[in-house]
Amino acid sequence: MRSTWVWLLAAVLVGAAACGGGGQAGSRPDTAGSGGSGTVPADGGGADAGADAGTGAGTDAGTDGGTDAGTPDAGSDGGVSIVIPNAAGWTFHHAQDGLISTQVMGASADEGGNLWVAGGKSGVFVLRKGQTSFQRFTLADGLHPFGYLADGSPADTDPYLEAISIAGGPAGTAFVGYMGKPPPAGHLACEDNWDSDATPDPAIYKSGDADKVTLKATGGLDVVHFDIFSGPFVVPAELRGREKLCNVFRIVYEHGTRNVWFGANHGFAWGHADFAGDPTCDGEYPGNVNSPLHVNCAGVWEHVHPAISGSLGEVLTGDYYGVALDLVQPHDVWFGGIIRTTRFKFGELGDYYLAETATENDASNKIDVWPDQVPDNPSRGQRKDDVVSGIVALPDGSILVGSFAWGVRHLSRSGALIGDVGGLQDPHVTALARDPEDGSVWVGYTGFGFGVSQIMPDGTVRHYNSQTLGSSLSNSAVTDIQVDTFTRTVDPSVKHDRVIVSFRDGVVGVFTAP
Repeated sequence: MRSTWVWLLAAVLVGAAACGGGGQAGSRPDTAGSGGSGTVPADGGGADAGADAGTGAGTDAGTDGGTDAGTPDAGSDGGVSIVIPNAAGWTFHHAQDGLISTQVMGASADEGGNLWVAGGKSGVFVLRKGQTSFQRFTLADGLHPFGYLADGSPADTDPYLEAISIAGGPAGTAFVGYMGKPPPAGHLACEDNWDSDATPDPAIYKSGDADKVTLKATGGLDVVHFDIFSGPFVVPAELRGREKLCNVFRIVYEHGTRNVWFGANHGFAWGHADFAGDPTCDGEYPGNVNSPLHVNCAGVWEHVHPAISGSLGEVLTGDYYGVALDLVQPHDVWFGGIIRTTRFKFGELGDYYLAETATENDASNKIDVWPDQVPDNPSRGQRKDDVVSGIVALPDGSILVGSFAWGVRHLSRSGALIGDVGGLQDPHVTALARDPEDGSVWVGYTGFGFGVSQIMPDGTVRHYNSQTLGSSLSNSAVTDIQVDTFTRTVDPSVKHDRVIVSFRDGVVGVFTAP
């Protein structure tokens, strides 16, 4: 029987609020490209409030009557025992390679060919190019899944570590997303702790967010924390500041620019990829003329969402697992969440605030991929939540949208339905990625022997399921799929792109076409 997984399908915001966006003030240099032009006003204008609530509809790894041939991997902490198959085109990394985690939530390569892994509560791992064993990093190595108080001191002296997303950056660098710290009994979680808890706790509302981690030649890490919040006087309607984003489910680094994008629990945000860190910044945006300090120090601009109102006036938004760079308009980004999908027109409009307005105020840019029974102010019973798990942008400007519940849909650039993608093994899709080398699209599933599928440009579908991957590995949910286009440019022995598949139960599979 399928049971609830928190990571798979989190809650929908149900509290009444007038959330975010509009009325921003100030200006700052645009960062749409490596140079950039235009202005990007400070975020804010509305007040954010409300609570995420609900239960997910995920899966547990099932059982399979088949047999496996390969190397057993019992894991490092009593987790699921995985038998590593001998499958053509595949290389598998697991505990015997030093990947001692049974909670693999994402994997990605940087531009130097290093392989990074978000290992959940086990921390972050890296397989340096040319090495055969992973190196592990934890809180003791400087990982920083919590922010700072106004004076620059740490917001938590007993931090919680759970790395849930990762994206390779420049050579030797990756961006890591975290889960917020679970609150104690009787208190609200990180999204609502700041503005709705009777006794807000910085150890909760400052938890999670993201780090930029860079390998040192000496073997350690340099760590810069992205504290995704707005400080005092930044948001006109929330003058004491705003703390809403904490669980960073997906990260996309826009190679060749200063842009890194965070898909999170309540909305999405932009990060400055070259941010050097500033613990005493206190959420000050560059050019924020509303602030008496008026300093230039923040590494993020937050936040945006294609939210809608429910039948009771509540704000409906949440969990942006779908993040994809547009292939037609440089620097535009697609984001999809529980409720709606949008094209954030950062490149087209050349201005962060204008792009925010185009997402939050333009109903045509709030795409309902699997439509509700009514287009506006739906009740809970009238909703068919999209629960987007991934987005792939296609060269013609259209997109593929995957759902944890409903399969994959092909939409036009305007959001019109082109059709449902056929040939899938299961409608419970957990990840999507496109390999630009051959144009194929990779689909991950929730386990149950399904593994992954590869949709070829001619529409045929190849399945790497229990027959290829063996029963135990294919029964592990796929948490992430990314395509490494860089390693073959720095390693002559690698002839093709590498498709990197994260199997939740402790394995990273790397597929390279023969």
